[in-house]
Amino acid sequence: MLLSPIAGAANQTDINQELQQGGIIHLPAGNYTLTDSIILQSNTILEGEPGTVITIPDHAGWPAWKPLISGNGVQNVTIQNVEINANSNGNSETPHGAGYYNCIYMIDCDNVQVYNCTFHDGLGDGLRIKRSKNIEFYNNLVYRLGHEGFFGIESQYIECFNNRITTRTNSGLRIWNSANVRFHDNVIDAQLDAGGGDPGIQIEDSKGTVSNVEIYNNVLNRTWGKGVWLVAYDAGVSNTQKVLIHHNLFYEIGQSYNIPSTGGIVNDGFQGTQIYNNVFDGVKK
Repeated sequence: MLLSPIAGAANQTDINQELQQGGIIHLPAGNYTLTDSIILQSNTILEGEPGTVITIPDHAGWPAWKPLISGNGVQNVTIQNVEINANSNGNSETPHGAGYYNCIYMIDCDNVQVYNCTFHDGLGDGLRIKRSKNIEFYNNLVYRLGHEGFFGIESQYIECFNNRITTRTNSGLRIWNSANVRFHDNVIDAQLDAGGGDPGIQIEDSKGTVSNVEIYNNVLNRTWGKGVWLVAYDAGVSNTQKVLIHHNLFYEIGQSYNIPSTGGIVNDGFQGTQIYNNVFDGVKK
């Protein structure tokens, strides 16, 4: 199904009507300015082409946790070849990292692929996933967001690879209470100013549910804070998380002088972590 870029509310209305039918929804090149969320349906592909841009207007006034693209309880969904410009400059009255204007937010979903997309100029996450499984996030370009490039919460079977991410506000790739995760072959650096964020990769456990996490073949280059940060809270402190960190390059990590704890890999409470065959060059403490 082929749609045309139209100004205003008709954008998401037409897209949502086509998504209800399932199949492939193709967005030709053009700006699609949303005044409401795109609502994903099961067994669909939402795709664009060079020049397909999804954005929001200045001073959009949306409430917290209302994303540009939303999915709840859906399965077998692909998003590909789309640029999402979440227009943080035009919504500067809204804070970074407080749940506003996430590019994609999916809850209770299964079998999701997001690839060959560009995420930029946002106040929230690129792809935020909660209580979901079988997630792939790859070949994406991410910069000038207001939280994470990818954030997986209480989810399983996650793979993020071949992404090019520049952090702003927080981290590039992050999981919370998630298991069976592979982060590999990504290049992550930082916006080198006061908004540069902190770690390239962040792994957190507050319930003792993190397990089988592997971080390998990544290039972490001039991050603002840590390269990889492992943090265990509460019940997570006594759990054996089984994290493998190997064959990564950490280059000039810790560019900020205002973050009290930097380093190539910083481990705050994780048990059973194996770290081997990494290269550290010019890492700052």
